[in-house]
Amino acid sequence: MFSRRRIVEQLRRVGGITREVVVEPVRRDESGLAWRTRVRLAVDQAGHVGFRRHRSHQLEPVDHCPIACDEVMQTGAFDADWAGVDELEIIVAPDTGESLIAVDSKAKAKAKAKGKANGNGNGKVTRAPQLPELSARLVVNGRAQQRSGAVHTKVGDATFRVSSGVFWQVHIGAAETLTEAVRAVLGAGRGDSVVDLYAGAGLFSVFLARDVGRAGSVLAIERDRRACADAEFNGKQLPQLRVKRASITTNLIRNGIGKPDLVVLDPAREGAGRSVMAALQGHASTLRRVVYVSCDPSSFSRDIRVLLDADWTLTSLRAFDIFPMTEHVELVAALEPPS
Repeated sequence: MFSRRRIVEQLRRVGGITREVVVEPVRRDESGLAWRTRVRLAVDQAGHVGFRRHRSHQLEPVDHCPIACDEVMQTGAFDADWAGVDELEIIVAPDTGESLIAVDSKAKAKAKAKGKANGNGNGKVTRAPQLPELSARLVVNGRAQQRSGAVHTKVGDATFRVSSGVFWQVHIGAAETLTEAVRAVLGAGRGDSVVDLYAGAGLFSVFLARDVGRAGSVLAIERDRRACADAEFNGKQLPQLRVKRASITTNLIRNGIGKPDLVVLDPAREGAGRSVMAALQGHASTLRRVVYVSCDPSSFSRDIRVLLDADWTLTSLRAFDIFPMTEHVELVAALEPPS
């Protein structure tokens, strides 16, 4: 209920939009517990994991997390000794059974620097943390300790490679739910030209490339190098999908995306920004529809106001409870230019 009121209030206050909305549950979530596939933990000096208290650096030791999915708890990371580690993130892919733990150890870097200061630059004095032996693969300070620093996760009938550090929806059912919602409202068909902004590992791009077929095209734009590599890998069987590494700027929107029929954008919490939205408005004569995916009602309301002021129509708005028991929601909206 609070999430619905927050959306309605932000739409009205920031965007000047009066609209009711229903917050829909996400598939594979019945109780609001055991839904999270990624969990970040801090580590104290004794090697015990915990969470930092709200607006504090103080660590609260824990031995379980009720919102973590079962596969996270089965890694054994909560019970292990992580002495010498500062933080770690547990990443699991329940549908494939893969698990990965990304470890951040500043202590290792400090030990190496100390060794150089003592004139022993051969690295022999560098003492890496004694990491526990778990079934999950390890990535330490960004470097994979085994052959792969990624997990493979299934969405529908597609399998996606997601490397450590690359954004992916944390709710066990969110990727599938959001993909279905975006495809349904975007309406991409054979031969269409689609641009996917803030494409990440290519979640939407892969399915949209299937929808448009080889007669169409999908341009996925993402600034993160690792995410682009994952998107290229995930779409390697789809020649109509092209991945471009670039930041989303007004110049890119004006001059670097061609004349697409459809645009999808899924920016970070701060949103795309008014200037980017204004640049999108410049494509109104050729665009058929824009679908905006947002995790923040405030930045979303600010951004779509730019299109509404140019006589676009908000034709669809759905909200999904992908962060149960918090005020955060995910919005999927469709906007169409004036006829």
